[in-house]
Amino acid sequence: MTVDQVIAYYKTGAAAARALGLTRAIVSLWKSRGIPLSRQMHLEAVTEGALKAGRAPKRKRNGKHG
Repeated sequence: MTVDQVIAYYKTGAAAARALGLTRAIVSLWKSRGIPLSRQMHLEAVTEGALKAGRAPKRKRNGKHG
């Protein structure tokens, strides 16, 4: 799921944060980092399937190769 889908469901990022017991900053961070899979699964449960869990966000490497 995407942050845009979560915000569309809850109408605003602030409303999503309130409903989930999170800060607005956490919801905002999802825009750049993606929504953790465990949180996606929680969202799928609390929205009774209206939002569907997808893939875990890809972790960025520290610029190191190998």
